[in-house]
Amino acid sequence: MRLPKASTPGSRVPAAAGQLLGLITVLISILGMEFFWLRNALRSTSSTSKAPYKTFSKLGSQSRQTPTLLGRIHVSISFHFNVQRLTYLSRNLETMSLWDNVPDVCIGTNEPSKLLAYLQNPVTGTAFSRKVTLCQINNLSLPNLLNWRTREAMQLAFQSSVHYNTFVFVEDDVFITWDKMLKWEEDSQMLKAHNFTRTFLRYEISPLNGEPHTLDFHDAGPSRLVAFPQQDGEDAKYFVQAGGFEGTYAGMFVATRQQMLDFINSSFWSFIADRFCCDEGGREDASWKIQSINVPEGWDKTGLLPFNITTGRVDDRALLFHQPNNYYGRPAGWTGIPFKDMNEKFQRLAKSL
Repeated sequence: MRLPKASTPGSRVPAAAGQLLGLITVLISILGMEFFWLRNALRSTSSTSKAPYKTFSKLGSQSRQTPTLLGRIHVSISFHFNVQRLTYLSRNLETMSLWDNVPDVCIGTNEPSKLLAYLQNPVTGTAFSRKVTLCQINNLSLPNLLNWRTREAMQLAFQSSVHYNTFVFVEDDVFITWDKMLKWEEDSQMLKAHNFTRTFLRYEISPLNGEPHTLDFHDAGPSRLVAFPQQDGEDAKYFVQAGGFEGTYAGMFVATRQQMLDFINSSFWSFIADRFCCDEGGREDASWKIQSINVPEGWDKTGLLPFNITTGRVDDRALLFHQPNNYYGRPAGWTGIPFKDMNEKFQRLAKSL
C-alpha cells in the first residue's frame, strides 16, 4: 500500500494534512481486512458450510440468539501456570466475553498471584479478565490433579446462593464460541429425555497436509448412529456415538443443573475413587466421566455427537480446536484419524439405516 508523500515546498497538500490522509487510508484498509475476516468467519461456522475445517480455529461468529436453557452460566477453567500457555487462556477468555450470556468465570490455578498480575495488567488483561475469580489450589502434589481440584470450585458454585443453570468445565487450551453453546443447548433439550449426554470432539490441523484430524476418536471400536424423530413433520435429528473409548474426551464438558447434580452425587465425582487419579489418564477422567452417568442400557458410556445427514459430516458446532496443535506425530494414542475417514465411516452407518 502506498501512503501519500509528505509535503514539499511545491506541494498542494500541507504535511499535516498528508499525514492525516495517510492515517485515514490505513484505517480504511484495516477495516476492510476486518470485514473480510468476519465474512469468512461467519461462513466457516455455518453447519451447512463447505468451508475447510482449518478455518474453525478462528473465533467465528457469535450468534445473537436468545437461549432458553443456558440461563446463568458458571465456567471453571483449569490452568497450571505456564507463561507459554497464557495466550491460550487469553483466547479462551476473549471468546467467553463475546457470549450473549456472559458467564461467571473461576480459574483454578497453582499460581494465583502470577496469574492475577497477568489478568489485571492494563496491557495483557481486559475488562472481562479483570472480573475473573481465581481459585487457589493448595497442596497440589501432582499437576495432573489440578483438573480434579478445580471441580471443587464447580461444586461450590453449584451450592452457592446464585442459581446457575449451566456449568462449563474447560482446560485452558480449548475454547467454545457462543454458536456452539447454542447448538449444545438445542441438542441437550432433545437428548435429556433419553438420558444421553451431548459431547464435543477436539481436532487439530495436520502440519503435513493441512487436513483436520481428530484427537479423541481412534476408530478402535464399533460406532452407532441414532435418529430421533421430530414433531410436526420435521426431519429427524441424527447423532453418532463414536466407538473405541469410554467417553469422548474433549478437555471440557457442559452440563445442565440437573446433570451437574447427578454428577456430584455419582461415584465418578471424587478423584479419590479413581484408580488412575494421578496419571495422564486420570487427568482426562476429570472431564469425560460425566458421560458415564445414567446411560441407557445397551449403550456405551460415552456422549453423542450431532451428525448432519445431508452433508455427511459431524456438525461443525460440536468441534473444538486444540490450540497448541502439537499432538500430530506423537506416539499412537495421542492422535486420532483424519476427519475425512471418520465422516466416511459415519456415512456408511447412515446408508445402513
